Amino acid sequence: MTSSQTDDELVGRIRMKDVSAFEEIYERTAGKLLGVATQILGEKSEAEEVVQDVLLQLWTKAASFDSNRASLKGWLYLMTRSRAIDRMRSRKIRMDAHIEGAEINMASMNEPIENVHLGEEKQLAHRALSCLAHDQSQLLQLAYFDGLTQNQIAAKLGLPLGTVKSRVRLAMNHMRKFLKAGSEND
Repeated sequence: MTSSQTDDELVGRIRMKDVSAFEEIYERTAGKLLGVATQILGEKSEAEEVVQDVLLQLWTKAASFDSNRASLKGWLYLMTRSRAIDRMRSRKIRMDAHIEGAEINMASMNEPIENVHLGEEKQLAHRALSCLAHDQSQLLQLAYFDGLTQNQIAAKLGLPLGTVKSRVRLAMNHMRKFLKAGSEND
């Protein structure tokens, strides 16, 4: 049974170590976060560990969440994505250290996460993405759906790293404004 409390209200209760508020956030987000992590990692058990780490961070560091910078779901999604990519890279490094000369096919781990069911939030994010200039949209696609770092994007597109960083920042600001306006209209 879910309450009608907003994510911000629940995070406030989590800051006071309210277990029922944490359970509600878990119910609202864990499935989607697991989908994102599984899509990136390709292994459900590792994805479960990533989601557990992210939600543990919510519990222990709820005070670091700032609703003026991101929505709770966006904050948790970005942490999940970052940790899953870090884990994937760590896995690749470990495998490379043990298997000299063997080719490791990482392509299946880098499939776009578009197959993850995100419902209305996904549709709103895609509408916001389509409103961006092509270069900004392309950068966010490479970063968030293809899992590339800003250094990798710069190399792939032949752009200076500073240009990539400033365009990503500008695109994220436009996305934030669009998504904030969309959530206020709900």
